[in-house]
Amino acid sequence: MKKTLLLTTLLSSILFAQSNSEQTANMSISAQVIQPLKVEVTQNIDLGKIIAGTTSIAQGEFKITGEPESRYFAYIKELGPTVGDGPIELINEDNPTLKLPVHLWSDIFPSLGARTLTDGENFNTIEVHANVPNGQPSGQYKSKITLVVRYE
Repeated sequence: MKKTLLLTTLLSSILFAQSNSEQTANMSISAQVIQPLKVEVTQNIDLGKIIAGTTSIAQGEFKITGEPESRYFAYIKELGPTVGDGPIELINEDNPTLKLPVHLWSDIFPSLGARTLTDGENFNTIEVHANVPNGQPSGQYKSKITLVVRYE
């Protein structure tokens, strides 16, 4: 009887130990390091000398470099993250109250979504159309635009 009780106790202990045994799982950790995005101006926009009452059009260019074949999102800060063209103002250097409205256009249309860095670089064109009204005061007018980029 003692042997049977001892055997029963031993089997119960083994079964209980097996049902409460620890379980394990392995989680994998990985990372892909990519190059940071870099933006540089390769051509500034110079509308040149414009006679009041006429029009001038000029282009500039940004170069974006980063991890090859990665996708990025870009926009012109002054226009906002959802617009590819629109008005900005050039400001007279001698009299900041005088402004020259111009229309900015780019080949970056945020509504189309992300772009791919083919071979690790892309060039983006910015174009400015200036319709200078008759009577626009003479002077040097300037402004700046900022291209914002981020990985998608």
